Amino acid sequence: MSSAQPPHNPDVVRCPKCGSNQVSASSRGFSAGKALIGRAIFGGKGYLAGFLGSKRVENYCKNCGNRWDPQIEYLKRKQGPQNPNSPVGCIAIVLFIIFLYYIFSQN
Repeated sequence: MSSAQPPHNPDVVRCPKCGSNQVSASSRGFSAGKALIGRAIFGGKGYLAGFLGSKRVENYCKNCGNRWDPQIEYLKRKQGPQNPNSPVGCIAIVLFIIFLYYIFSQN
């Protein structure tokens, strides 16, 4: 009898921290902290600030307790891994310095 694992399914939601598929999703709901700050700043109906962001969905891993925004995680996966050794930033800085030198040497 073999203990072969099923193939990886990209449609299954997994925790980005531990890789578990024991994930639940829920809406954030009313925030008492935002309500108190809104009331202090805006007075009267400032407590309505407690509803800001209440329709956003948040995923929760039942294995490790990690919480994350699924939209942000989707964009990270879609973008792919970042290469910290990429020369694009250095090239942009060098070009910017050359541009500044060209502008200020026109005197």
